[in-house]
Amino acid sequence: MSEITPEDKIYFCRQYAEGKMTQGHIAKVTGMAKASIHMWIKKYESMGTDAFLHNGNKHYPKELKIQAVEDFLSGADSQYGICKKYGIKSTTQLRKWILMYK
Repeated sequence: MSEITPEDKIYFCRQYAEGKMTQGHIAKVTGMAKASIHMWIKKYESMGTDAFLHNGNKHYPKELKIQAVEDFLSGADSQYGICKKYGIKSTTQLRKWILMYK
């Protein structure tokens, strides 16, 4: 595949979620690294189609940031789980908040 559009990413994430394609198969079809496919899926699980359709920075309320960090630090879930629960686009963002919180 030449250029992967946001719509393509959504399609492949849905195929994966429905059990119709594996990450490895998506990587082969798209020519992308399996790690990239993994990140698409994590973003899709966390934010749905918004992960790919909205460009720019997303604003997160202070209360959400604090709750997400406290949940992670208390061992409530993994970074991926916290991102999915709170609709955070990436674990990188969560890690930044954790560092600032500490």
